[in-house]
Amino acid sequence: MSTESVAFCNSCVNQVMLCIPGSKPDCGVFREFQSETEMPLEKAKPIETAAVVTNTGIMNRLHGQIIDIDRGQIMTRITFKVGDNFISSIMPTEDFLQSGKKLGDAANIAIKSFNVKLMV
Repeated sequence: MSTESVAFCNSCVNQVMLCIPGSKPDCGVFREFQSETEMPLEKAKPIETAAVVTNTGIMNRLHGQIIDIDRGQIMTRITFKVGDNFISSIMPTEDFLQSGKKLGDAANIAIKSFNVKLMV
């Protein structure tokens, strides 16, 4: 492993390593999304209204229907049908129960990822 600065994603169970912006451009992710010159980070701006949420960063939003719920003691897997496609998500069971969602309900899905590949 090189000497670049790294941080651990606090929201991931697997503790994915991420580059810290401003570190040396030895990091492939940093080099891919930033130029050779380091750019300062901007401060986050508050959302004006909760009714309209804009896409910030690399995020895709989908609207689908819940077609399967696999509830465990700690985590729950929810499967959605989006058009002719299916997508699954996991979340803590307690959070899922608090959401009040059930089989057949419509739901919005947000996907944020560093690495999306086109399959050819």
